[in-house]
Amino acid sequence: MIAPERQKSPETQSPCKKDVAVVGMACRLPGADTPQEFWDLIVSGGSRVARIPDERINRDLLYDPVPGKLN
Repeated sequence: MIAPERQKSPETQSPCKKDVAVVGMACRLPGADTPQEFWDLIVSGGSRVARIPDERINRDLLYDPVPGKLN
């Protein structure tokens, strides 16, 4: 049962009137293997922005020395 102070009035309920529950969350990011580690990284002001390793990308396919040229 929802406590009276937490009950929503009909004006604030969503049109579908169905409850939603988040039952799990996961992530794997550079420097964070869990949502908590990711949050801690953000809160601490950390950054994991880095250059993509050369073995993961073919820069020649993406780079054109003529800016704005359309292929």
